[in-house]
Amino acid sequence: MERFVDLGGRRLRMVCLGEGEPTVILEAGMGQPLETWRLVQPAVAEWARVVSYDRAGVGQSDPGPTPRSCLDIVSDLRALLEGARIPPPYVLVGHSLGGLVVRAHAQRFPEDVVGMVLVDAPHPAYPARALEVLPPEATGECAEVTESRRTFARMVQGTDGPDGPEAVAWGASLAQVLAAGPLGEKPLVVVSAGKSGDFAPDFPADLAVEITALVRECQRDLVRLSPKGKHLVAEASGHFVQLDQPELVVDAVRTVVEAVRNPNG
Repeated sequence: MERFVDLGGRRLRMVCLGEGEPTVILEAGMGQPLETWRLVQPAVAEWARVVSYDRAGVGQSDPGPTPRSCLDIVSDLRALLEGARIPPPYVLVGHSLGGLVVRAHAQRFPEDVVGMVLVDAPHPAYPARALEVLPPEATGECAEVTESRRTFARMVQGTDGPDGPEAVAWGASLAQVLAAGPLGEKPLVVVSAGKSGDFAPDFPADLAVEITALVRECQRDLVRLSPKGKHLVAEASGHFVQLDQPELVVDAVRTVVEAVRNPNG
């Protein structure tokens, strides 16, 4: 069922389907409306209640104050769930930026969160690690290398400006998630894209290999957030696994939900 929930002068759009605890909350990537979950949400709704929504300024939701950090988004989601009378426990599913948001949510409201699925989510330490891999600035270097170095440096220093359609403050958000720590004993599945990201034609081939290896290492590190962590690699998928191989995301969510429902199973 689609509805709009008032957060006190502005509204967020949400869709809630299915029944059964724990409730699954779908958190999209930056600038992505709830339709990004169109191949996942109906399948999950066959055996659990599942919520998707448009964040402030995305899709059909009203804009919110900017710039926005992960904790600002968490506050909105908390108000949305309370306004819609959807109580915990929650299994949080986050794609891309949404992966940072759900980790911040679990830190802010640990008693509400019983499990998590990260879908090609970034590691909050990736910019700092990438700076260690990138070579010193050189005359005539690839423009993508120059821009990556500058962007990552601003993120690490917290001097980046609001980015993208949601005016995300990446530096503040990454710092919030770095402070969040592990998930404890909560079940976790990390779903990683199997296809490597695209690089500019003049991007140094050896550096592309190093960056790709770092991305994969960071994904493996995310699995260690919980001793109950599992790793799925979507070999046929790019960044949008929920669209390329939605069945893998559905299976990951089912794994976590069943682990919550049958902790001794």
